[in-house]
Amino acid sequence: MHELNNYLKLLYLIQIEKLFTKEQLEAATVLTVEQTHSTLFLNQGKGNFTAKELPVMAQITPMFGIEVMDINGDGKNDLFLGGNFYGLKPQTGRLDAGYGTSLINNGKGDFTYVEVKETGLFINGETRDMAIVKTAKGKTTLIVSMNNEKLYLFEKNK
Repeated sequence: MHELNNYLKLLYLIQIEKLFTKEQLEAATVLTVEQTHSTLFLNQGKGNFTAKELPVMAQITPMFGIEVMDINGDGKNDLFLGGNFYGLKPQTGRLDAGYGTSLINNGKGDFTYVEVKETGLFINGETRDMAIVKTAKGKTTLIVSMNNEKLYLFEKNK
């Protein structure tokens, strides 16, 4: 992952000069980011946490909604994430590579990406939040709210 970060940093530095004028870059405020990965922090107790970088598929777009749920029915808490962001200037483009990210827990604090075709959890657009609710008929339903779109509703199969 370190080599990929260096490559992306180099690619970013080369392309930014094509997007903005020399004057714009000279007048820009420069901020430094030390860590950009979507990360899970596991509570070890007594105020101690262990940081776990999530799989690469959780890194491809900004995440705005996350829900802890048992996706595969093994009794372990898995993660479902949704994101994307369209509100950028035309010269930088949209951040729209995500269609919902299912991460399966191995029970040791590590997560593995599972494709949409295996989970059925597919969302298209700008996710802004998620919640799990029980319906009046007792079914577990995942509700995903989207920016300027209808809600997505997923019922859990037995």
